[in-house]
Amino acid sequence: PAPDAVRHPAAEYNRLAGEQMRAADALSVAGKLAEAVSAYEQILAKYPLADVAVRAAYARATALCHPDGAPSLKQPEKAVEALNGLVERYGQDLLAEYAMLDLARLRETALGDADAAAETYRAFEARYPRSSLAAKAAVETARLLAAKGRHEDAMLTCRTVIRKYPDSDEVMTATVRIADIYRLAGDKDKARQQYEAARRMAQDWHDNKYGVDVGKQAWLEGILEDVRKQLGGL
Repeated sequence: PAPDAVRHPAAEYNRLAGEQMRAADALSVAGKLAEAVSAYEQILAKYPLADVAVRAAYARATALCHPDGAPSLKQPEKAVEALNGLVERYGQDLLAEYAMLDLARLRETALGDADAAAETYRAFEARYPRSSLAAKAAVETARLLAAKGRHEDAMLTCRTVIRKYPDSDEVMTATVRIADIYRLAGDKDKARQQYEAARRMAQDWHDNKYGVDVGKQAWLEGILEDVRKQLGGL
């Protein structure tokens, strides 16, 4: 910029917040999680409107308790509170969508509350109906319904995913899940038919839809292997 150029106040505000964010991330990477949480909290208190604020909120929540089991302070109640706060304060940010899915997972796995998890997944689809993650939330709802023996509701949810989100990869997951539900319900004939349909779909996607996508092909190969095992057990 020109020597006499005038910077917008937000530029300096964001620069300072960014510096503190990098320092907080360094603490997290070093395994100093309690110090990292404190640093993220300082960012949120001092720079609540900074570009990095939502990332600081998310990083704080995962440092408190990580949904994937990564190193954390193992404080799920505080993490749930933090994720709730993030969704409410930064609800229009993409990270809020991931935060809401993490919230559901923590409620199921860390707090053992499957009902609350299912309610969170349903709330996700209602709040973000156009999100690319809405289909995933619905499929997770179906999984939890099936685990509670609500097979018809679970199957209806899966079929709704297939109809409502035809371009989503979750169509594959929903197709396999329907077969799983038939199996859980004891209907081996329908389970076998549905697994065969899933096998054909997975093979077609592997060979055609994702013929040059190595990552997607590996995912589909895993599905094909799982389906073969299920068919072998019927």
